[in-house]
Amino acid sequence: MTNGTVARRSSPHALWMARAMARNDLSPLAPEDLPRLEAICSPRAVRSGTVLLTAGEDVSSVLVVRHGEIHLAARSTVLRRQTVAVVRAGGVVGDIPMLCDKPMPFDAITARDTVVLQLDRGRLVELLRTSPTISLRWTTSVARRLEENQQRILAMLTMDLTGQVATLLLD
Repeated sequence: MTNGTVARRSSPHALWMARAMARNDLSPLAPEDLPRLEAICSPRAVRSGTVLLTAGEDVSSVLVVRHGEIHLAARSTVLRRQTVAVVRAGGVVGDIPMLCDKPMPFDAITARDTVVLQLDRGRLVELLRTSPTISLRWTTSVARRLEENQQRILAMLTMDLTGQVATLLLD
């Protein structure tokens, strides 16, 4: 594996991403959605340890993990980097700060050889603006991730130390 672009096939990346993103019962895809989604996907193979997004920088593209693993790491004065979340296949990185026009809050670093689908900010925003079904899927994906984070925060705030450790290990 080398860092760079992965050869394209007919549209397996868009189909996979559409399936991974959200509930089908809320937003079935329109026939034109898959080709439009495929047109903005740029598959990229990256080696373990690659910094994909850097804390404090503007987000110019969103990453969807096709396979592999990305660690979201906060910088600390005490510890060099502390992993705050792990993103696996189907996970999305960078869309929330991009949509909120905020800088990336943490570093996104590959934990092993990984393939990501890179979606350019301008092209993704245009697609979300013009496709209600893809917009609803993306919104549902964001809502699901926010709900998971809320549950994680609640667990950390309301459980004793044993419960907190167990929750982190199960995560």
